[in-house]
Amino acid sequence: MRRVCRVSRLAPRVFPGQSFRQCSGADGNKDGHVQESDSFSKVKEVDPFRVGYNMGMQSVHLEAIRMKLTDHLELFKSHFHALSDILKSNHDQVRQLHEQCNKVILHELNESNDQLLSQRSEFERHLKNVEDSLKGHIEDKVVGLQAHIDDRFENLRDVIKLGFGVLILLNLWMFYTISQNHRQYMNAHTTHTLNNLSSQSKK
Repeated sequence: MRRVCRVSRLAPRVFPGQSFRQCSGADGNKDGHVQESDSFSKVKEVDPFRVGYNMGMQSVHLEAIRMKLTDHLELFKSHFHALSDILKSNHDQVRQLHEQCNKVILHELNESNDQLLSQRSEFERHLKNVEDSLKGHIEDKVVGLQAHIDDRFENLRDVIKLGFGVLILLNLWMFYTISQNHRQYMNAHTTHTLNNLSSQSKK
């Protein structure tokens, strides 16, 4: 449509009589022969230099339009390349930030892990010290209690020995007492028997 309009606009300059005839076609066939003769005469009177000039100007305009389009295309390409560079730079920055964040996070994790390991080692060492101290205290208590029990057993053994000695002494004293009483009884009985015999012999 745009090309047709341009041709219709240029047509009056190139073929003025023919365009005039097309525009006045609505009037019917009135004065048709007169108009055709006038148009042919006007076509014959057209200046070829003017036609070439118009075509050259059209070529110049088209070349100018093509150059403008080329400039706009180059500008678009430059903007596109600039945006591509910016996008690539942003991707590189994001990648660098991601790597830095990963390094920082890994460093923090390593430090936290080292701190946890050191705290664990210190806690294990403290627990071992407490265990050794408690074990030594318990061993001391056990040794002291064993010594106390041994002392008590020794004392009980001595008491038992003393009790057996006392019982033996009591038995010996009782045996001695009984034997003394029996001897006194026998002496008395013998004396009484002798007295009876002597009294009977006197009678």
